[in-house]
Amino acid sequence: MNIIHGNNTIARTVRLAFFALPIVYVAEILSTTIHEVVGHGLTAVLLGGQFSGFIVKWDTMGWAFADLPIEAPVTHHILFLASGIIAATICGAILWGLVFLFRRRPDIQLVLLVGAFIFLIEGIDYIVWNSYHPVPTGDVGKIILFSQVLEFPGSAVLRWILLITGALLFAGTVFYFCTSIFVRIEALILSGGQFTGKSRLLALFVFLALPGAYEFLSFDWNQIAPGIGRLPSVAGALSIIAVAAVLFWYRPRLKIGSTVPPITWRHIAISGTCLLVTVAALALWLNEGVIWQVTERHKAPRIGGPVAISDSGDLLVCGIEKDGVRRRYIIPLTHDDFEPIVLEFPGSDKSLGVAWRPSVEHDELLFIAAAEEKQIKRFRISGDDISEISSYPVNPNLLVGNPVWNPSGSILALRVGQLLDETYGGSYLGFSKDNGKTIHISHVPATVYRLWVDDHRLYARYSENGNKVLSEIRLDAENMTCEIKDVLRAEDICLARGSSDGSVVYASGSKIFRNNTLLCQLPEDITGLLTDDGFVVCLSDGGQRIYVLNREGQIIDTIQIPERSSLLLDMSAEHECLYLWARDRSLIYRYNFVEKSESTIFEAVDTIRKED
Repeated sequence: MNIIHGNNTIARTVRLAFFALPIVYVAEILSTTIHEVVGHGLTAVLLGGQFSGFIVKWDTMGWAFADLPIEAPVTHHILFLASGIIAATICGAILWGLVFLFRRRPDIQLVLLVGAFIFLIEGIDYIVWNSYHPVPTGDVGKIILFSQVLEFPGSAVLRWILLITGALLFAGTVFYFCTSIFVRIEALILSGGQFTGKSRLLALFVFLALPGAYEFLSFDWNQIAPGIGRLPSVAGALSIIAVAAVLFWYRPRLKIGSTVPPITWRHIAISGTCLLVTVAALALWLNEGVIWQVTERHKAPRIGGPVAISDSGDLLVCGIEKDGVRRRYIIPLTHDDFEPIVLEFPGSDKSLGVAWRPSVEHDELLFIAAAEEKQIKRFRISGDDISEISSYPVNPNLLVGNPVWNPSGSILALRVGQLLDETYGGSYLGFSKDNGKTIHISHVPATVYRLWVDDHRLYARYSENGNKVLSEIRLDAENMTCEIKDVLRAEDICLARGSSDGSVVYASGSKIFRNNTLLCQLPEDITGLLTDDGFVVCLSDGGQRIYVLNREGQIIDTIQIPERSSLLLDMSAEHECLYLWARDRSLIYRYNFVEKSESTIFEAVDTIRKED
């Protein structure tokens, strides 16, 4: 009873501990909830996507069941990824602002400062360490890789801007809030006085160093940035200990101008109730996930990428997502009564790339699995049968994706991100002549815009200093080294993808070139190109028209695409058709540009129905 009602230093200290410590955990769970619900969830809904639930775990890890429509622009996807950090940061800033409204209530100020610190440091910490180690699962890692793949201006320095800015903000935030929190703890325990000597050392340890270090050390950062290890936790704990050491000598005092009201049993009852409510919510709902129904449009099965059609046009590989679960299928396209082949193995639900191998007797598919133990697998498909030909583990320090075969199917070009000394060293072009078993990393910056023109020569487009650069890369297959030579620099270059006839096809504005010779000038600028056996398909900058050019560069068809209805997926010169993907992810259809006819070749709902 003396501890609850007494007014000596020990009684005040115990009451303050029982009051403040529950608030720390409550604020962490609330911060994660705000990140997932107000951040990712609400943003997805506002941007036309879906939000069907969220999970918050006991260790404060969480995620939202939310995504955007496939037709959403790049800016929406980046905003969606950043929205969790933005939401938590805004809430933290609001709590910090409220501190100044309660100048004579250090007890309320303490709660607001603890909450503001946790909300703000959650986002800042995320920026620092996912920039230092920019790999998916983390939102910041996805943004950095997204910017590199799409060659945003300044993408090369984005990581360093985020890392340096985040580190400075982290240091300033930790020092300011730890100092502000401790001076209020002093004032509440000593009625405006200050600790000195051993008592100060003990107070800094009990109220700052110990709980702060524990909070950092108890979280596993590998859940956000796989492979980063314990560095973020140790660095965070050391930062708190360093501030505590500084505060032993640096002793600012809270100037309140009146007697400081003590912490009472009412304070303990309130914080204890908040903790019990939080624990009950975690145990009953949050830890297992809060899920609710979404509209029929979102409940319907949807096609997910990566999507690829074989050179013969007979097979399609894609994912189908239903009720939050994604499975991979190989779909025969030339049979009316097909049986989908299901790809099921660890990591099959998350793929970093697929590629059909050209120039082989049987259909072969290369699949890069994105499980914790990443693998490059190769399958042979014969009729309704599928067999695994090879499976090679990917070095855990590499992030491999976006495979493209050379014309003979003997060499792979891949996008490879390399981790050196726990630091992400950027993405480079990698080559493999043994189906992914050995990957040779070049000095050439990686890009998704690549076109093989023969077995030892490919072209790539990337951004540099605000310009697009078209480069020729010559590969020495014997020692797996390459030479790169710039071919063209311009403000806007679009490189074709697909199967080359030995020539390089690219666009600059509205002009289409083959081997640096003007092939055709279209009525509008071009943002996408496909080529196959000399035929060229051009997607307009607005995505509303498709132009089909024959080998001589003549326009043989112009297809008007209803706004926001379809995406250009692939083409086949042999079958004289284009493959398009409905933007609602419900189906893939074929358009014959000679007969001017279209037909549905695959529907997600039908595949699920046949499987069931």
